[in-house]
Amino acid sequence: MMASRISAGARTLTTLARLFSSSAPPIQKRVLVAVANGSEELETVSIVDILRRTQTTEVVLAKVDSNEEASEEMLRSNALLNQMSRQVLIQADSFFKDLDHSEFDAIVLPGGLKGAEAFSESPQLVEVVKTFLEEGKLVGAICAAPALVLNKHDLIEKYEKITSFPAFKEQIVWSGDHNAEYLDSEPVAVSKNLVTSQGPGTSVEFSLKLVELLYDKEKALGVANPLVLKCSKEFYKQN
Repeated sequence: MMASRISAGARTLTTLARLFSSSAPPIQKRVLVAVANGSEELETVSIVDILRRTQTTEVVLAKVDSNEEASEEMLRSNALLNQMSRQVLIQADSFFKDLDHSEFDAIVLPGGLKGAEAFSESPQLVEVVKTFLEEGKLVGAICAAPALVLNKHDLIEKYEKITSFPAFKEQIVWSGDHNAEYLDSEPVAVSKNLVTSQGPGTSVEFSLKLVELLYDKEKALGVANPLVLKCSKEFYKQN
């Protein structure tokens, strides 16, 4: 419980600092990032980090309940902790089930096999993703999530392009009720309000594309340039 209290205290101090700082820009967007035991840590951290670097995006990391019982005592004593795919421990800000999802402008699903399976097995999460897609809100999914959540639950039938972790290509191409073109060579696929990507190595560019679509290209470049980042040529194309 100590870790939980420390995390809550840190979030409170951050909020107070923003309130009393005249230089802190106002929050413009709210993004919900799902996480579960078995989520891919590099993807999860990249998404949260890049979005928070905008300084105008509130990012809430929300834990989705898993059917698997936590193996470590530490995880059982702090229910917000997640044991990621490579055993890194990451603490969520809240439980997915406790949030008012309608208050968010976007939802993002990291990959990781076990984590994506937990997302897929959550009727609430699937319904939230479906609602966001129907309402035109931004939805992002990377790695295993496009196949195990979007394709499995027939959520891509209205979209023209998709990508995922390469091992899931056949599953997406040959199953599901859709005509989306699978992009092998692009790190990020954008179709209307849906953004998909391939894996840990494409997670930063994926996250920057989310910034671009939430705001604009200038905002995304403003985040990318201080990272000394070499994105694909596609990222630097002007719309």
